[in-house]
Amino acid sequence: MYAALDESYAVLAPEAARLYRCLALLPARELDSRLAAVALGVPLGEAERLLDALVEANLVEDTGPDAYRFHDLVRLHAEARGRAEESPTAREETSRRVADWHLHTASAAQALLSPIQFTLGRTYVYEPDLPCPFTDESGALAWLETRRADLVATVRTADEKRWDELAWQLVDALWPLFHRLRHYDLWIEAHTIGRRAAHRTGDRRAERQMLNSGAIGLNAAGRTEDAIDWFTQSLRAAREAGDIRDEGQALLGIGAAHREAGRFPEAEGHLRRAISAWENAGYERGVALARIILGEMALEEAERERSGAGGPAERAAELFSQAHEALVALNDPYDAARALAFSGRVSALRDAYDTAVERLGQALRFFESAGSVHWQARVSEMLGACAREHSLPDTARDHWEHARRLYASQSPSNAQRVGDLLAGLGGASRPVDPAGPREERPTGPSES
Repeated sequence: MYAALDESYAVLAPEAARLYRCLALLPARELDSRLAAVALGVPLGEAERLLDALVEANLVEDTGPDAYRFHDLVRLHAEARGRAEESPTAREETSRRVADWHLHTASAAQALLSPIQFTLGRTYVYEPDLPCPFTDESGALAWLETRRADLVATVRTADEKRWDELAWQLVDALWPLFHRLRHYDLWIEAHTIGRRAAHRTGDRRAERQMLNSGAIGLNAAGRTEDAIDWFTQSLRAAREAGDIRDEGQALLGIGAAHREAGRFPEAEGHLRRAISAWENAGYERGVALARIILGEMALEEAERERSGAGGPAERAAELFSQAHEALVALNDPYDAARALAFSGRVSALRDAYDTAVERLGQALRFFESAGSVHWQARVSEMLGACAREHSLPDTARDHWEHARRLYASQSPSNAQRVGDLLAGLGGASRPVDPAGPREERPTGPSES
């Protein structure tokens, strides 16, 4: 096999041979023309021509439109040639060019998918000048999902090479990947690296950003006490720096974590303090996010008490209404849709089933367009609960079957929980094989 590869390699033109070597040395398995152009520092058209030459020589597989891969054995051969023929300086430059490209492109995806999110600056050694491979939100999310393993591999490489600013900046840029697609193992690993890298640079604001964003992932993954620890460290650092925004974010996170653990009095105290801090600072979005979590606690109380009028249901309705109105005004459609969904759930408890279905349906359509599987499942589960409470078992079954299928791809525990709800309805339901080991809790805060 290696003798045949040596023969194919020997007849390559010099630039094609160099591309073959360089691509194998990168922490990337998904290859395309832009990656090739960046790696060699050549125009896009030239990179496309060189990739065609590698395909013709059967050294690279063409797997789709502008998509290429090495066979595992071929990659080992190409990597050996690269280590033998590329100087350490050349290897370092190629790796950094591609790392900067990943940072540049992930930041562009973040700008499309989370335009209202607070972000810190970006610095490049080789700032790319190629156009991004997407132009809209769906394309950006698809790129993040397809490249997620390569992107986190780049984070690891940056950590190993002590490219600390690049490491934490790339983790920051990957927020939409973690937040919408919920790969918790990657979320936590990346933020552990990002936190360490930010600490080494001495950039305390970046370190707080990593602590807060990473703690959200820990909380959503069910590691509540670890999340509280990270948020508490961020809170202490924010107060030392006099940063009210970050102080509120940490308080929000601690409150959300206590809420996940069922400690509602502790949760409410921290959430109220977050609201107070943010109201004094004029940060309306943070106030709205805290109100959503307070509303969720009131909603849970109303569901336990089966109370549809007055009391906790009224409190929940008011909190969700205030949050939704503020988030719409602030042009935050993602979190506004969360508030709208919860508002719909409260409407069902208040015997306004048609209003509930309308609001939940609107939220579901938004999350489908946004590619958020987790929230599609959450809303479908709420629709099922509303239907069951209004004596519509067939409608409830349809919604819960849909929720269970969606949960199965991300959270076996939630899929099982909804399966138990289906069993309580009676009748047959199809088994779902969980497609992944990740566990997630059914609730969790958004970023502020």
